[in-house]
Amino acid sequence: METVGIPPLEDHNRWADFWYYQRGLSVLPADTMRKKTYITWKQYETSRVPEEQLAQWKAENAFAKGMAIVLGQVWDGDHKGEHLIFVDLDNQKAIDEFCSYFKDSEGKPATLEQLAQKFIVEQHEDNPAKAHVYFYSEIMFPKKSSDIRAAGEETNDQIPALEVKGSGLHGIAYCTPSFHKNGHRYKIIGNTDAVKLSEDQSQRLLEHIDDICRRYGLHYLEWDDGTGNAQVPITDLFRDDFVVHENHNRHGALLRVIESLIKRNYSILKPAEIREFAYRWNQQHCKPPLDDKEFEKQWRDGAKWILPKIKEEEQKEQEEQKRVLELTEDLIKEVSWDHIASILSSSIKKDRAAKLITFCGMLLAQTNKDQLNIGFQAESSAGKSYIPMEIASYFPQDEIMKIASASPTAFYHKGGKWDDKRKVLIVDLEHKIIIFMDMPHFQLMERLRSMLAHDDKELVYMITENRKSGGLRTKTVILRGYPSVFFASAKQNMDEQEKTRVIQLSPELDQEKLIESLQLAALRNANPTAFAKKMAEDPQRVWLVNRISSIRHCTVREIVIPDDGRVVYEKFMQEHKHLKPRYQRDFPRVFALIKAHALLNAYKREKLSDDTILANETDIEAGFALYSEIESSTELGLSPYLYSIYIDVIKPLLDQDGIDKGVSREEVIKKFYQVRYRPLSPQTLKQEILPQLEAVGLIEQKPDPEDKRKMLIHKVE
Repeated sequence: METVGIPPLEDHNRWADFWYYQRGLSVLPADTMRKKTYITWKQYETSRVPEEQLAQWKAENAFAKGMAIVLGQVWDGDHKGEHLIFVDLDNQKAIDEFCSYFKDSEGKPATLEQLAQKFIVEQHEDNPAKAHVYFYSEIMFPKKSSDIRAAGEETNDQIPALEVKGSGLHGIAYCTPSFHKNGHRYKIIGNTDAVKLSEDQSQRLLEHIDDICRRYGLHYLEWDDGTGNAQVPITDLFRDDFVVHENHNRHGALLRVIESLIKRNYSILKPAEIREFAYRWNQQHCKPPLDDKEFEKQWRDGAKWILPKIKEEEQKEQEEQKRVLELTEDLIKEVSWDHIASILSSSIKKDRAAKLITFCGMLLAQTNKDQLNIGFQAESSAGKSYIPMEIASYFPQDEIMKIASASPTAFYHKGGKWDDKRKVLIVDLEHKIIIFMDMPHFQLMERLRSMLAHDDKELVYMITENRKSGGLRTKTVILRGYPSVFFASAKQNMDEQEKTRVIQLSPELDQEKLIESLQLAALRNANPTAFAKKMAEDPQRVWLVNRISSIRHCTVREIVIPDDGRVVYEKFMQEHKHLKPRYQRDFPRVFALIKAHALLNAYKREKLSDDTILANETDIEAGFALYSEIESSTELGLSPYLYSIYIDVIKPLLDQDGIDKGVSREEVIKKFYQVRYRPLSPQTLKQEILPQLEAVGLIEQKPDPEDKRKMLIHKVE
């Protein structure tokens, strides 16, 4: 590129020659400080200034107060037949947004100075927040008027103010070495030759400018009146009668179609299927169609271009959410379990341990491998699914999967994406919160055991399906990632393998809890709309939603326990003199609760890396304190509901004086009614409750000496 031989700024005639002979443009004399030309130049919109006229103007010193060039058509030189495009960047926002399209060697947005190594860039020294950019293009750019007035003086850098001209019909540009209205000269700050953009490159830059406008509520291509080579609305490209002829940008139209098809279908169709749609479009709408070699190039370029753009847009959305959420001190302050429990109490009465541990499980969904599996067990109508469903309302809804019922195979197809290269269906469960509103089919539970146990982050399943034509076919499904999983069941006899993989919780069923729940139900049912509005506007609930959102946006994935967990180990060992095999699963749950408390206070914890924080002593104490609330039932392998029946009903009977002979099941049923004010099914007691209490060593059953057909309940000696 030409970087030498630049005339002095004072030599206006040589600069007139530069634009006329070296750049191949029409150049006009002007009084640029007053923004006016001396001549009527309409005839030069579509034809070149004659060489004799140029010589006369030079002889008359007509360029002394400045000059203007007619944009668009290049009439002579190396770029003859191409278009010189002019982009006027009228504020710093426009400069930043325009330059963001171009990347330096490290992949960062280019600076204006770096851009000036390939493009012609002009500035006037008194205002570095303005710039002119010129480049050659194989296609003409539609005109766009500047938005400097829309931006307004007081918000000049908040909205990008830019102007685009790509044709003589669009006007002129005052150029180097002319005077700006403020008295300083325009000056080229880099190369004096400009890069040439191909048709495809031009189309993409055109779309980048249009994207800038759309993001700031401005208008460009959709307001084009057809005087330039404006883009046809994307919907028109897919009309049956649409045709694009040779030399009318078939490549650009096909590229837009490819990008549109990928953007709309990449999550639901295989790449080969999307490609087939694009290929058919080329055959139907391009006259003549691009050959297969050209089509393949457009397909590769389109995919290479649009996929990063899709991810960039998703990332921008996430970053926008981060910007919207102001991280005030109140939002990121240190908080305790008590503070969270009080907020959750607005719609979940009592049930402190259950709601806090459920909250922890959902909060930990964003970690790499510290997710929890939680099973709610209680009698019918106890509100087992209510707690996880209610707490899920505080979390981002795109994380939540609510499943009322699922067959052993149907679960694998939910949200799955086909990987054509590996020929497998991938179900991505990474960082998801799955709520089964009832206990899943036992075969599904069996198949989920490896996932619940976190055996591997990618689990391969071979399943069979019926073919439409008859017979069976085998399909490979991969479950990817560790979700936080929640179950609800009225059955008390969960399989032992599932018990060790989940924390068993139960809603409380005492009279005080039921009274408070009924009071809440009265408010909810009396005026559902008002109640919903009250919940949605409750300041503390809003605070917690924002708190969770801020934690999600901080992208913490790992929480490190100090001293390699030595303090946690020693404290656990002090409280557990005799170890059981199941502690191998219970012990990590203590760590999970510790990490949940640290994650809850992520902004107040030491950051070890971008995605890692360090827990502290407060977190350790909080984790143990919360675990202690479910410790007795958890380490026995019982749900709190079953354990409460033992503590509140059976144990008092066994502790009575003179009860060495044992307690009958009828007495237990009677006592249950006295305590809980509702009947207990003899079958449930016999088949689900007593066998589990006996299995964990809390009771033993012996035949009644007076009637061997009956079993009596005894203390374990």
